[in-house]
Amino acid sequence: MRTSLLPLGLFLFGLTFALASPVAAESRPHACRDRPCSVPVTKLNVGKFSFSADLYYQRNQGEAQKECMDSNLSCQFELKFGVPGKIISYSSGGSESYRIINGPLPLGLNCIDGSPRGFADLSVKEAGWKLARIGHRAYYKNPPHQTFPFFSKQPHSIGVLIGSWGASGRGSSLIYVFDSQTGRMSRIKADECGYGIDFVKTPEGVVSGYVRWKSRYYFGPPNFAAIYIDFPYYKNLDGQDLSLTSYIISNPFSVIPDFYRRIQINIF
Repeated sequence: MRTSLLPLGLFLFGLTFALASPVAAESRPHACRDRPCSVPVTKLNVGKFSFSADLYYQRNQGEAQKECMDSNLSCQFELKFGVPGKIISYSSGGSESYRIINGPLPLGLNCIDGSPRGFADLSVKEAGWKLARIGHRAYYKNPPHQTFPFFSKQPHSIGVLIGSWGASGRGSSLIYVFDSQTGRMSRIKADECGYGIDFVKTPEGVVSGYVRWKSRYYFGPPNFAAIYIDFPYYKNLDGQDLSLTSYIISNPFSVIPDFYRRIQINIF
């Protein structure tokens, strides 16, 4: 009696595929849909820079930390970070998040309803994140301790992004950047998800300052005005106001078109 080997071959092929699938899914970015593809950063030390975070569940602080880590609206946090002599303490108050900046600025995070989604180098669709997440790194492909050039050409900088948002979908954020070798720090106020900032760089690629585009509203309340116009403010990395006129004169081909574009976008 002759027995066909085809069914046995199909069975072995199917078994091999089934066993290999979890490994393949783990290596794919959209594995985030089934389980977190990264975990919140709660402790980090890079040169002079240190970072620690305590995440706790809002409704019941006795809940497991993992449940808190997967939530955005119910999770709160306390942060302590910085360099010697410049330690920042921050406690969240709800509808807030933080990200470790482990790559170059600006981040370009996807922003939905004022809260960051996905990663700077991985779209929301690729990441599969339907909800905002708290405490993850900004760049998926970089390790949390990855540094980047900012104050100098040397890649020694690392940062923290703290953001908050409201029911209107508008929000604000703070960008902290530290040089892990020299201890220099810059604190930058920005719009939701770190938006509204144009960094000014020298010909060598070193960040010397930034332009913050701040929105003003006309003919209505802040959330439902008829017209919104963004106006630029020029600052150095210490937060001091600089001459906007001289900056526009030295960069007319980039500033003037951008100014015009922002007016057009915000007119309803």
